[in-house]
Amino acid sequence: PTHPYAARAFANRFWAHFFGRGLVEPLDDIRTTNPASHPELLDRLTAELIRKKYSLKHFMRDLVMSNAYRRLSAAAEERKFPDSFYVYGPRKTLTPEVTLDLISDATGTVTSFPDTRWGTRAISLLDPRTPSSSLDSLGRCSIPSSCSSEAARPSLAMMLHWINGDTLNERIVDRNGTLVRVLESSPNNPLILKQLYLVTLNRFPTRSEVSFWLEQGLEDSSLDRKAFFEDLFWSLLTSNEFLENQ
Repeated sequence: PTHPYAARAFANRFWAHFFGRGLVEPLDDIRTTNPASHPELLDRLTAELIRKKYSLKHFMRDLVMSNAYRRLSAAAEERKFPDSFYVYGPRKTLTPEVTLDLISDATGTVTSFPDTRWGTRAISLLDPRTPSSSLDSLGRCSIPSSCSSEAARPSLAMMLHWINGDTLNERIVDRNGTLVRVLESSPNNPLILKQLYLVTLNRFPTRSEVSFWLEQGLEDSSLDRKAFFEDLFWSLLTSNEFLENQ
């Protein structure tokens, strides 16, 4: 508790993890001549971490239950104040490991990794060098790099993989996966639309979204249901709402 920088560094890093940026930037540059954007807040977080004897579980709960974290998010074009003001709830890209696990959950499939127990989740991998083309395509951190950002960063390789790679496409059409099961369970296309929104975005489609899919032929009697819902499912899995923490 008497160390001048340990708790401060912890507090700053955890704040950055949940809010997308640290109170001190760059994260590792904690010194008296590089003040925090909100010095009183960082002092309070540091004191609270020491008071709770570095209980990270309690500290993280305080952060995610705060008014700052629970504010409504806003798209970039709607933001009138810089991120450092914390006027809006944080919007940040999920980490590659979390993204891959969510894809598995939504598509009802299991990701296998070499030399691991069947069903091991990406966030549970102890060795970051565990071979995985899916994690590599999502931009996971490599050992030689500094890994200053945990989030997956868009790249040409990622976009190409998203369009024509195995991470999504094979899971969408998996015969034991979510889409095949719901198509076989019901001929009701609007009901399937709601189910796919629930497993991906955790909400029902809005009226405007339902209208859009109706215009695309959702209730057309000549509809190729399999192809239509494969494209619909892909669009939900690649949407910012699915890939971001909002």
